[in-house]
Amino acid sequence: MARTAEKNTWNVAGVGAAVALAVAVWQGLGAPTYQANTSMIAAQVNDVDITMAELELAIEAIRRDKHGAVTHEDRKRALDTLIKEELLVQRAVELGLFETDRGVRKASVDAMLQFALTRMEQSPSEDQLRAWFEDHAGLFAKAGRLRASVARVPTDEDAAQFAQIITASDFPTAVRQMPTVTLLPVPDIAIPPAKMRDYIGPEMVSRLATLQDGDIAGPFPQTDGTFLFAWLKQRTTAQRPEFDAIRDTVEAEWLRSVREKAVDDYIAMLWRQADIDLNAGPLPQ
Repeated sequence: MARTAEKNTWNVAGVGAAVALAVAVWQGLGAPTYQANTSMIAAQVNDVDITMAELELAIEAIRRDKHGAVTHEDRKRALDTLIKEELLVQRAVELGLFETDRGVRKASVDAMLQFALTRMEQSPSEDQLRAWFEDHAGLFAKAGRLRASVARVPTDEDAAQFAQIITASDFPTAVRQMPTVTLLPVPDIAIPPAKMRDYIGPEMVSRLATLQDGDIAGPFPQTDGTFLFAWLKQRTTAQRPEFDAIRDTVEAEWLRSVREKAVDDYIAMLWRQADIDLNAGPLPQ
C-alpha cells in the first residue's frame, strides 16, 4: 500500500498519544538512585536498542505506583510497554507524522513540556513562599476603584460656562442648569480603573487617580471637539491582602511562575545546543 494512502487510514490520534506517552514515561521518573549499566541491552526493535537503564526506569515507575515489590509480570509488562512505544514511534517517523501532522507534533511538544517540568521544585517551604509573596505582592493587591460622574459639553464656550457654574455651586447644579450638557453612561458605582478607561480614556483616569473625593477635573478636550468634566465621588486605593488569607492562591501563582521558568530555561538550553539559521526575509522591519 502506498504511504499516502496508509497515512489516510492511520490512527493519527493513537500515534500521537503513544508518542506523547513514550516521551512522558521519562517525565514521571527522574534520575534513578543507582548507577545503571547502559551498555546492557534489554531488547532491540528494528536495530534500535532498548537498554537495561531504560527498562529499570520503567520498572521504577511501576514500583512507585504499586508502593510494593515488583513481580516478574511487572517487569515483563514494563518491557512490553517500551517495545510497543518504540514500534509506534518508529512507525510515526516512517510515515513522516512528526513533520506533517500537527496533532502528532502537538502531542510530542506537550509531552516534552511536561518532561521539562519534572526537574522543577514541586512545593516551596513556608519561608520561601512568604518571601516570594513579599516580592510579588502587587500580583495579589485588590485594584483601587473609582466612582465618578462625567459630563460632556459641546463647545469651548459651554466648557467655560460649565466651569463657572461649578465654581459657584457644584457639579450636579451645573448639569441641571445647562441644557447642552449630557452625562456619559458611566455606572454610578465604584469600578476598577481599567473599566473606567473604557468610558473616559486613560488621560482622565490618570487625573482622577490624583484627586480627592469630591474634586472635579476638566475640561478635557476630545477629538470630536467636545469637552469632558469628571466629578470624583469616591476613590479607593489598592489594598494588599494578608498572606494567610490567600496562601493557597499564592502557592498556585508561585507554581505557575516556576513552571513557566522551567519551560523557558529548558527551551533556552535546547536553543543554545541547536544549530539554528534564521532567514530574515519573511520578518518585517
